[in-house]
Amino acid sequence: MVHATTTKTVAMRVLEFPGPDAVPGVCLVEARPVKDPAGGERLVWVHSLDTRNDLGSLLIPFQLAAKAADLGLCVYSPQEQQLEWLGGAPALATLFPETTVSLSSVVRRVHPDDRGALRRLVRSTADSSPRIRLRFLTEHDGWHILACEACRVRLGYGGPERVFGMIHDETKREARRRRALAALSGSAPTRSPSSPPP
Repeated sequence: MVHATTTKTVAMRVLEFPGPDAVPGVCLVEARPVKDPAGGERLVWVHSLDTRNDLGSLLIPFQLAAKAADLGLCVYSPQEQQLEWLGGAPALATLFPETTVSLSSVVRRVHPDDRGALRRLVRSTADSSPRIRLRFLTEHDGWHILACEACRVRLGYGGPERVFGMIHDETKREARRRRALAALSGSAPTRSPSSPPP
């Protein structure tokens, strides 16, 4: 907000605040320089954008941060049980060819041994989760190993509750690790390309 006091531009920041039900709230705060009509003094006008009218603006900072960190970003709506892909790392976009999918369709593409962890991740009432690893079957290039974290927030004052998911594709890293272990043990990996990674 200091930026708005020293320039003529509009400054926008995401502000997190404690929520009444233990779920933190986030809002997009806008600040712009104004002059006091009475005395001509320079002031800063600050207000929170109403997420019911401008939810897209609130999501932009999250999308930019995810892309900078090479993460995929999705948001889960507990009420509709829908998962929406918000972007982030371009390489991860191929994992979710549809922008909005049901949670059940995502669960079906997760390895059976990892489905319980995914359900616990999106249904947790905690404001943040530990990192989990999932084996995820893609439509074009088989199994991927995804590291996922989630945080539960309320969008704006009294707004809807959402679960933000951050995703990192660790498939190539895991393949390098397996090759290194195989080289150390003097044996080649025996897993076939079509079988799910352990």
